Amino acid sequence: MRDVFEKNGLFDKAFAVLGLALSLLLLDLGLAQYRNGGSVGWAVTAVVMVLASCYEISRRFRPRP
Repeated sequence: MRDVFEKNGLFDKAFAVLGLALSLLLLDLGLAQYRNGGSVGWAVTAVVMVLASCYEISRRFRPRP
């Protein structure tokens, strides 16, 4: 149970995946706003957040030597 709270433990990985899920939700909402005549800024911000979340997940799940 101790390694759950260590650096790159279970909680760190779970929060990285949760961040990706939330940024994908924001992307969906941003694209819906853009299709309905809203600002493209929401969609662009969401794309940046998805890319940052993907980078964070790749860092968290990459095996360390």
